[in-house]
Amino acid sequence: MLADVTIVMDRQLFQVHRCVLVAQSLYFCAMFEPGKGMHEEGSSTAGKKIVMKDVSAGVFRVLL
Repeated sequence: MLADVTIVMDRQLFQVHRCVLVAQSLYFCAMFEPGKGMHEEGSSTAGKKIVMKDVSAGVFRVLL
């Protein structure tokens, strides 16, 4: 799979393409914006797991 980020919710893994999330969602666009929480000290989120606690896995599956 060519996904570059894994999002973890409710112990479920979602392998996603960061560019698709950014293109379709202002929330993810802000999340992956350089200088924000997802880019620490210039390193990108590529290949990393992001744990999200505010949304259930079922809701996120529908969003995808």
